[in-house]
Amino acid sequence: MKLIATRSHGILLVALVCVFGIVDFYPSYGPPFFRYMGSDPNHPVWNLGWPIVSSIYDKANAPHWFTMPVVFPALLIVQALVLTVFWLFPLLIRKSSK
Repeated sequence: MKLIATRSHGILLVALVCVFGIVDFYPSYGPPFFRYMGSDPNHPVWNLGWPIVSSIYDKANAPHWFTMPVVFPALLIVQALVLTVFWLFPLLIRKSSK
């Protein structure tokens, strides 16, 4: 069984990897999105993830990396929605072209 059966499957796979990368790691610099030990709303940090911030890098507070308490269920829900949209899009295009 081949992982990538056609060129369109390859393009879809690359697009999904890019979208999931943005969802998981898109950086923004500003006040912390969620509270953690030692957080200061007046001190800007790197918030990673979009539209849900999944982790924070704070250079001023050790251990420097902090994750949101419900990060994994939230990311799975967002990625399932993206996957559903990418899966339904070709089906809708095929039906509209007939």
